[in-house]
Amino acid sequence: MSTLKVNTIQDASGGNASTSEQIAQGRAKIWAAFNQSTVNDSFGVSSVTDNGTGNYTVNFSSSFSNTNYCALATGGNGNNAPCGIATMEKNTGSYRVITTGLNVQINQLTDSSLTGVAIFAD
Repeated sequence: MSTLKVNTIQDASGGNASTSEQIAQGRAKIWAAFNQSTVNDSFGVSSVTDNGTGNYTVNFSSSFSNTNYCALATGGNGNNAPCGIATMEKNTGSYRVITTGLNVQINQLTDSSLTGVAIFAD
């Protein structure tokens, strides 16, 4: 075996490039933008399950070796209607998140039409 040293790695078309530092530091391994169970765009996500009002499971295309990953989530409903968001479960093959409207009573779940999740891991 030998070592390959490069400054930039690109795909064959030259349209997607990453530096070795970016790769070593870790780009998002999984991300998704979804509206309830409709996935608008994603990477590394097989599907999103709508478990009921304001309760979603993001299913990974490939499982992680452990649950020591960092998950970031956002939510909202457009037109200046933000929502609260909380992690409920971190599994090796999925991530469950809930959303609640900020203009409803505490602990009342509401659907988010602008939900996003990004996961960083080894």
